[in-house]
Amino acid sequence: MQYLLWPSYDDYVLCPWHQRGRERQYVAVKILTAHATQVQRQLSNELGFLQLVKNLAAESRNPGRTHIVTLIDSFEVSSTQGRHLCLVHETMGLFPKVNSLGLPVRLVKVVARQLLMALDFLHRECHVIHTGAPPLSRIVGVMSELKYH
Repeated sequence: MQYLLWPSYDDYVLCPWHQRGRERQYVAVKILTAHATQVQRQLSNELGFLQLVKNLAAESRNPGRTHIVTLIDSFEVSSTQGRHLCLVHETMGLFPKVNSLGLPVRLVKVVARQLLMALDFLHRECHVIHTGAPPLSRIVGVMSELKYH
């Protein structure tokens, strides 16, 4: 298990995922705080939204649908703080190790294009806008240090 980000609302961890008859893969598990899990139940429905996006992507012809990180599974766990909703997602992939020069321009162009295509799918097909992306520098910095075991 490898921590990916450490926000106060939730944690992301990289975990091995085993499914019978399939090759071992890794997934990103978003673990919501107990408070965030309660808020999800009362004010919003992130799990329902992610399931809706997954269903719309399966039926859509929009090319951006292939750049959406898909929900694989969900479950809840208990701790001394309460219940925690856990959302299992595909991983986004890994960037090459970043040196002092930063990412290659060619890679930045590919990632930017895929991001815009995904946002177009969310806007046109799902009728939503995405406002919660963490700074790319945080993700790239963490992803470049990952080692799979």
